[in-house]
Amino acid sequence: MLLAVLALVAHSAPTAFVSNGGVLYRERFLSPADFEAIRRECRTLRGGMRAEKDSIALRRMGLCLDRRSHTHAMLMSEAVASRIA
Repeated sequence: MLLAVLALVAHSAPTAFVSNGGVLYRERFLSPADFEAIRRECRTLRGGMRAEKDSIALRRMGLCLDRRSHTHAMLMSEAVASRIA
């Protein structure tokens, strides 16, 4: 799973940012343990995914995370915010 980081772009990445349509993909963003925990939770949600209707992406499936979920808590944490600031 890749985490797309919008907006704040480091000086070393403007070419990648522009060539990806304004999206910067940051690999190894999460610790291996956090990545595995998110992957496990996401696998349990696959059955509830639906086709996105308001997206320019083709055949993209999605679903809103429950704000009480472990994945939501990890991705909205101060630790994650500090990594993208």
